[in-house]
Amino acid sequence: MKIAVLQSDLTERSGSRRFVYEFANRAIAKGVQVKLFTNSMDPRKCFSELLNVPHQIVPHRESLFGRFSAYFLSRKAMKMSQSASIWSPDVLFVQVMSGWFAPFFYGSTGSLNAAFLHVPPE
Repeated sequence: MKIAVLQSDLTERSGSRRFVYEFANRAIAKGVQVKLFTNSMDPRKCFSELLNVPHQIVPHRESLFGRFSAYFLSRKAMKMSQSASIWSPDVLFVQVMSGWFAPFFYGSTGSLNAAFLHVPPE
């Protein structure tokens, strides 16, 4: 089985990034092929456990001065989805944006799709 994980930025150390490497490393230990697709990952700052997981950086420009951020976020997610579909995963795990955006971006890949929405406790 092949699982593609989409996460827009893997540089920051946060709970959602920890979830990504825990998920990926546990799946790999069970014999699953996992590949991360991201727009940004700085090996000097990210969790070192992410460096052991196969990954592809899909560069995309950022919005200017925060304007049109939803538009650029959607374009970044679309570009990652297109790159992931070339790899032909069985499952596309999207951890990019809010759940209501997700079906629009990964519906055309032909993979089983799972969206993850990280909501920190209040």
